[in-house]
Amino acid sequence: MKIVDIGVCTENNDPKGLGRIRVIDYDDYVGGKSNIKEGIEKWSKDDPFIASPFLPNNINFIPELKQAVKIIRYNTNKTTVNQEYIAGPFSTRYDFNGQQFNTQISQTSYGVSVEDKEDIIKNEEGTLPENCKNTLSKYKDYSVGGKYGSDVLFTQDGVVIKGGKLVQKDVTSDANRLLLTKGFPLSSDKVAKLHLKKFGPKQYIIEEEKNESVTENSNLQFIIEYDVDNLTNPTYANFYIHQIKPNTGVKYNSSNFTESTQILSGETVFLTETGDTYTFRTDLNTLNGFSGSTLSKKIQLAHLEIKNKINGIQKNGFEGTVPYKILTNLIVTQANNNIYPFFFRPTSEFLNRSTTTTEFNDRNTILNNIKLTSTSSSGASLVYSRDRVSPITKTVPKKVKVLKTDSTSFEQTFGNITADKIYLLSTDTNFTDKKIDFPVLNSYEYEQSDYIEKIEPNTYSLVRGEILLDFIDALYNTFFGHVHNINEPYVKSDPNHTKLELLYNKLREELINKSIKIN
Repeated sequence: MKIVDIGVCTENNDPKGLGRIRVIDYDDYVGGKSNIKEGIEKWSKDDPFIASPFLPNNINFIPELKQAVKIIRYNTNKTTVNQEYIAGPFSTRYDFNGQQFNTQISQTSYGVSVEDKEDIIKNEEGTLPENCKNTLSKYKDYSVGGKYGSDVLFTQDGVVIKGGKLVQKDVTSDANRLLLTKGFPLSSDKVAKLHLKKFGPKQYIIEEEKNESVTENSNLQFIIEYDVDNLTNPTYANFYIHQIKPNTGVKYNSSNFTESTQILSGETVFLTETGDTYTFRTDLNTLNGFSGSTLSKKIQLAHLEIKNKINGIQKNGFEGTVPYKILTNLIVTQANNNIYPFFFRPTSEFLNRSTTTTEFNDRNTILNNIKLTSTSSSGASLVYSRDRVSPITKTVPKKVKVLKTDSTSFEQTFGNITADKIYLLSTDTNFTDKKIDFPVLNSYEYEQSDYIEKIEPNTYSLVRGEILLDFIDALYNTFFGHVHNINEPYVKSDPNHTKLELLYNKLREELINKSIKIN
């Protein structure tokens, strides 16, 4: 006779509240036999189908109806007296109340035909998929799991009590529901938890001064674009000037703008002579040696002309380079030394123009040879000032926060409560106008409506002490630092000032408890 057998829970509402169940053997259940016997009073001491909890009564795990249980008998020759039960087996470690008999014994040799679920552990370390991370206790830790979505986790020197660690089945997405049917425990973004933990030597953050390389940056004033009208028979080099309007955002900062940054309508003013679609152009035929030259020579002269124009604007500003009629369209008249920084680049049309193989190579020749310095980029570049293409990078001291360890201390403990809303409640008398009526709250477990309707309206928000101190500092400094010209300086020997100064000096230590933090 078996010492431990499989049974099925048929009733679980023990009228004496002892956690007992009524149970039928596995063989009778699968054979369709009834466990009803005439003349037997259910739940009495003579009821042969009662099983008591095998675990102590203070551990409450009562199975659902039609769930499998493990039956343990004192006398193996009698199958219906003096028997105890342990809930299970179960086919998951996290979802107990939703399982039925056939699912529960799917991983045993009892051979019930159900669809086998796929593996959820991906390697020997017990790693779970990304959306299942940290939902199951690790092999080296201990835990006590609730029926679904809650547990008490015991780690090295720590304990975590979690409520709602898993997504709710009835309000999750279709994709999540599919994973749930496959046996994956899906972690939730909304978890209420209490975490207590002790670590090794005490750690703290201090500010240290370190040297940091900082590159100058400034808002661009102008964008100059260029192209060549025709790569088979070039005749003109065209230039287009955009003056950037004020307050156009960080994308026009010299550290952000690039060759591919798009200019949106309304962000710049396109400077042009009336009726012209270009800003100004150079007639390449007027260049010495251009007419009658080979195509390669014309391409060379074209990129030299574009480079010289950009060089001239850098050294001399717009005056003498850009037609006067165009300069009259400036938002604000720019002196020669006030056009910086500017950015030059080829037009998008020039870069993306359909070309033959020869034209493609000639365009690359133009772009690769337009360089203002040996170290600057080809074809497009920032011009930061009259004397420099690139901004200056210099080393400056900067305060940074650094994590330090106190080698003289051996332990540091932490505790935190995490939830959407956190309430610290006292049932003792609180001398305020708001009162929580504790007797009307659900004494078994506070309901959501208890929090929203009966607790929330009768509580106060905690103070962010650091912000309050910043305000008081400003008030203090203004009050004692400000003197009207017609008055004598503030008399600090006044007793009221002495008291206020004493309170102010104590405030920083007494208002904030630096060991307790709120977010």
